[in-house]
Amino acid sequence: MASVTSKTPCVTCGKGAGLFKCEGCTQIFCTKHVTEHRQTLHHQLDEIIVEHDSLQEKIIENKNQSNPLTKYIDEWEQRSIMKIQQMAKETRQEIVQLSNIHKRTISKELNLLTERIKNAREEDDFFETDLINWISTLSRLKDELMNFPSLNSIKEDQLVPLIYQLKLVTRSSEFDDISMHQYLQIEPQMTASGDIFERCLNGANIEDSGRLVEHSAWDCSVEVRGKFGYSYGIHRFRFQIEKNPRGTWIFFGIISKSQPMTECSYESSSAYGWADYNDYFLGGIRQNDQNADQFSDTVENDVITLIVDCTN
Repeated sequence: MASVTSKTPCVTCGKGAGLFKCEGCTQIFCTKHVTEHRQTLHHQLDEIIVEHDSLQEKIIENKNQSNPLTKYIDEWEQRSIMKIQQMAKETRQEIVQLSNIHKRTISKELNLLTERIKNAREEDDFFETDLINWISTLSRLKDELMNFPSLNSIKEDQLVPLIYQLKLVTRSSEFDDISMHQYLQIEPQMTASGDIFERCLNGANIEDSGRLVEHSAWDCSVEVRGKFGYSYGIHRFRFQIEKNPRGTWIFFGIISKSQPMTECSYESSSAYGWADYNDYFLGGIRQNDQNADQFSDTVENDVITLIVDCTN
């Protein structure tokens, strides 16, 4: 008995005359409806082209429109300028007020001296000692008047920032700190760190608003850390060794913020830096090459510069 091969019906009309298979949707169509199917695909393609052209126009339009982030930066810039101008204005006023008080004090003393000299002249009652005293007083008052600027100074308060830095935070996975700067071809600038000492372990005292560390116990190791953490940019730190009469071994370096403070933190896996006696540490592992001259012994008044590059 001969077998009969069943025909696959057209998916549109259901008749058993399906002759064409679409490689895209894998469905079977008859001669009539395969043409309609292709027309439907062409219509969908036209809709995609329209959507594409619309998106292209929006991209072009956005180039000429103000970005809300840019607007925020502009406003931050204006606020920062106003803060700086206000601080400068207030400081100038303080200087003028202090100068006026200083001048009034000198004028008051000068008027008293004028009265004494006038009376002495009218009564012919003065001697060499009086002349010497008056000359000395005039010289002193003159010096105080002329040296007023040198008697005062202006310092920037690094503990209270007047202006906070801006940082772009993106949720886009295609950009991180490094790739974004590579994409924008931005060369990170080195900045002088305004960091201060904040924490210490064992025998050390932090003084001068975090700018000075005194090693008060010579029989134990001391660790001192700064206040801030760093994850981007290039930063320069300068240390001056004012006194080190015993030639104590000193390590300068970086370490993970999460690493607890210990007497030998420089041996932790996140520690990198340099020390006396040509020692240097890579991932907490001590390296020592007497012929490399990496970092010779430090002495008093040495200035050590540590550059931390977070971009590489």
